[in-house]
Amino acid sequence: MDFQQELEKRTQRARECIAKYEQTLDAPRRKYRQQFQLTLQTKNLINQVFNTVQQYFPNAEIELTHAVDEKTGEIVPLMWTASCCFINFAPNNIYEFPVPVRFAMQILIDSNLSHIKLVSGYSLGEKAIKKDAKSYHTVLKYLQYNGNTYYDGPYNEAAMKTATEQEVIRLLDSYWQTVKNE
Repeated sequence: MDFQQELEKRTQRARECIAKYEQTLDAPRRKYRQQFQLTLQTKNLINQVFNTVQQYFPNAEIELTHAVDEKTGEIVPLMWTASCCFINFAPNNIYEFPVPVRFAMQILIDSNLSHIKLVSGYSLGEKAIKKDAKSYHTVLKYLQYNGNTYYDGPYNEAAMKTATEQEVIRLLDSYWQTVKNE
């Protein structure tokens, strides 16, 4: 699986979905419930992706840095393993979408996503990742228990990366199936 290409496809789908949502902002009051449902589904997806990334990096809760949102002045926590994309679906509805640094930058550049602001946290590097190998393996086994069989074996950084990518794609596909007919 070429994760870069697959994620770009889903990024385009997301842009179309966002555009469709924005077009309905001036809809009659009877459509507000549908808009809220779509927003809620999107927020749930973002939370799922955040939790998936966090599961693969158990130290993320300890190793925190912060950024300040320029518009709101709000202090935003950043996982050291991720960049945080802020997706603005509508005025006053800004959601935090953590994406691993290794593929976040190029996707945003290639996709010309002008409505997304990328904020990068700092990384502690390979040593910090590898010292907690046992915890990673436990987390991967937990994901298997929940029905994911992407990874089965001892700690391996490449295998862990692939498993993470496939799980993110699975979440995006599940979301798309849910909202494409909205």
